Amino acid sequence: MLIRVSDIIILSFSLYKEHFKLFARYLGLLFIPTAFVQLSGEIVRPLFINEAAAGALNALIGVGYLTLVVIAFIFGFWITLSMIKTCSDLYLKTPLKNIHDELGETKQYLWPAMLTAILSTLIFAVWFSPIIIKTGLDVVAFAQYLANAQHLLVFMICLIPAIYFGLWYMFATYHVVIQKEHSVLKAMRDAHQM
Repeated sequence: MLIRVSDIIILSFSLYKEHFKLFARYLGLLFIPTAFVQLSGEIVRPLFINEAAAGALNALIGVGYLTLVVIAFIFGFWITLSMIKTCSDLYLKTPLKNIHDELGETKQYLWPAMLTAILSTLIFAVWFSPIIIKTGLDVVAFAQYLANAQHLLVFMICLIPAIYFGLWYMFATYHVVIQKEHSVLKAMRDAHQM
């Protein structure tokens, strides 16, 4: 059953309002990795500015910081998946679990969901890779590139399948969690049905 966008917004707002304490706890949990990355960045930044530090030490600090950022991203993604599952349970009126149990349940879908998100992004980006390589993500170079009529035509030809695949695979990550799908390819194949 299709519903209007305004109805989706109204239903979502009423769901968040009705379960404000639950979602506030999820937002608090999501704040932890974000604050951790921000604070560790503030600690690491002065170490890079210090030119007296050896190159190997800078590399070690950079690798350590990157590792912390990746761990924080994975933790934040895991919390987001748990929140997606909780929203689904609320809409389907299934019994709610506490956050700890929901996190435990969604842990098994963390890697399939992450692989699905990466693969969906790569499929979307492949269509624009010739343009990205040509312009280097520079806005001025991109505008100059599109000033040529042939380039504009190529961009439009790339844009239509990119929008199609973007919409098709937009819900692939949600499909992994909500439908409890372990197969990345099956989730991507079935995602358009959501």
